[in-house]
Amino acid sequence: PVKHKRHNEKVLSELHQLQNGSLPERISTIMERTGFTGINLCGLAFRLGVNTRKIREALENLFSRQKAILLDGDDTSVISDFFYRQLEELITRNIKAYHEKNPLQEGISKEELKATLGRAVSTKLFNMALRSLGKNNNIISDKDSVRLADHQVQMTGNLDSIHLAVTVIYRKAGLTPPALTEVIAGFNNQKSQVQSIIKMMIKNGELIKINEDLCFNREAIEQLRKDYKALLIKDGKATPGSFKELTNLSRKYIIPLMEYFDMNKLTVRVEDHRILREKI
Repeated sequence: PVKHKRHNEKVLSELHQLQNGSLPERISTIMERTGFTGINLCGLAFRLGVNTRKIREALENLFSRQKAILLDGDDTSVISDFFYRQLEELITRNIKAYHEKNPLQEGISKEELKATLGRAVSTKLFNMALRSLGKNNNIISDKDSVRLADHQVQMTGNLDSIHLAVTVIYRKAGLTPPALTEVIAGFNNQKSQVQSIIKMMIKNGELIKINEDLCFNREAIEQLRKDYKALLIKDGKATPGSFKELTNLSRKYIIPLMEYFDMNKLTVRVEDHRILREKI
């Protein structure tokens, strides 16, 4: 058991509440002692030596006064409203800290966010707090990530110059861009920033990622799509050979690009050639 200093006023006050307080006051003291873990109906009955019917009545009193939060209706698990509000504040602070450290990231993954809160916070309590914060328009929660409602991706300082440099690389390269690893390696000690910039550019549609190695400038891909479609309409089909005549590219780019247009439903492969999938 934890040893308390004799003159610790908080502990003395809690002991007084447990011995002399009303049933709602005694329950409140126990809930504060259990922190983020909370306690269920059976646990309260055991600690207080009071039948569950009276405890339920006292809990209804605490719920109505917003002094307690129901975590689980199955076993009547409850948590102090004070700790619940603390958790909401902690979640908000941690998301804000993540945004400040990672200005190019749209949000923090829920898994990573939960890990910052410690083991005492259950998944059920965590998700409940996220729903509450979302309902109050404090955060925006997606399937796997969460961000502050007023957060916007920002590029400050050298990030803006990196973004411009990456943009220039891909615009100049056209349909023959360097491998993604080469682009990142060219920035020496700024690799993590470049990776974040490229990820953002892909998400924003500035770059089109066709496989793990190749990204293209969006305008270059859009123009190629138009030219490729015109070829398919004129000839009725396309082969790697006719694609090469169209683009003057090597197989390093031809095969991935033709597969990209298959995946994006412009074309469909039939034996050794492609035909137009979409309506003309």
